[in-house]
Amino acid sequence: MEEVFVQHRDKEPFDNILAGVKTMEIRLNDLKRQGIKLGQKIKVVNRSDESQILFTRVIGLSRFSSFEDLYKVMGDRVKDYEREILERVYSKEKVLEFGVLVIHFELG
Repeated sequence: MEEVFVQHRDKEPFDNILAGVKTMEIRLNDLKRQGIKLGQKIKVVNRSDESQILFTRVIGLSRFSSFEDLYKVMGDRVKDYEREILERVYSKEKVLEFGVLVIHFELG
């Protein structure tokens, strides 16, 4: 049986996933995320109420060597506030080392 990847999200992103508004996550392609595969289930836990859980299924994986490459391809699908958070959370050194991963998912 394939391992379920667990991800904790704040209330707003959790609610947006549940509503079908948020259909992708942008993360560092570090060792933890390099094992994510197409079709894999992701258990999403609401960080503010851990009794709220939903499951998504990975339907696509996009890899980029830098945020600049990501922005060129994904364009306005990456919101300004997401860019600010990504660039604050992930150092240029870590992005250079691991690259960027976009996880496309659907509920289920």
